[in-house]
Amino acid sequence: MTTPASSAPGELDLTMGELREVTRYVVECAAFVQDVFQQAHPEDPRVGAALDAARAFASGGPRNRRLRTASVDAHRAVTVWAMA
Repeated sequence: MTTPASSAPGELDLTMGELREVTRYVVECAAFVQDVFQQAHPEDPRVGAALDAARAFASGGPRNRRLRTASVDAHRAVTVWAMA
């Protein structure tokens, strides 16, 4: 039996393997958004950095601060862009 990666209240209990699989799927889906975002903001590396960090995690890398920081930065970039 594998140990869930997260057990905080209100969160899904996923194993690390399941988390990596979900991350792989999200990266594939987000590639389109990256292309659109980079066309509008070629000088902003945040979305690309987040996808690179997610790819590294999905490929077996650590679930670390780099991954969390990059995802928050990308979210901020896309949110500001989408609201403009």
